[in-house]
Amino acid sequence: MPSRANVQASLIATRSRLRAGLRQVYGRPACAWRLAVWTAETVLVCALALLGRGADSLPQIVLLDARPSYASLNAEGFVRRGEPRIYLLTTTAPFAVARRASRPCGDVQALRKIASVVIHEEWHVRHPGDEAGAYTAQLGALVALGAGPGNSLWMEVWRARQAALRSTRAPIAAIGDR
Repeated sequence: MPSRANVQASLIATRSRLRAGLRQVYGRPACAWRLAVWTAETVLVCALALLGRGADSLPQIVLLDARPSYASLNAEGFVRRGEPRIYLLTTTAPFAVARRASRPCGDVQALRKIASVVIHEEWHVRHPGDEAGAYTAQLGALVALGAGPGNSLWMEVWRARQAALRSTRAPIAAIGDR
């Protein structure tokens, strides 16, 4: 197509080609009218709903957007001895995935992980120092949430359990041993 004056040929369009292109662009909304990301609080409410638990049935939960220097590099949550609080790190992969979901409570696998971390940390508040029990509670929660043995999330937590218990040299009990 020849160019007209100083406008490139590719920028000149006939009325019918322009309409066809606009129908493609405007045929669906550019924005699906949702938040760009869900808040960490919304994600936590979804995880608690998945558990069938309300915030009043748990120790206080504090959401942190930065990892404190004293927290383990692999931690997704933690408790501090003597404090009846659960600290959850909102910078973790499950929080990021859940926050980017197309609808609230949309990524069930990420919410299962967050919910199971809440259960793990709740165990630590109620039974300080019992890592084996905390992982057993977390794995049990995953089973209850439909992510049992064979699910990649369950296997990830199982491997973390094995590594944590090896590092503390604690005896490794089977899940049913309690």
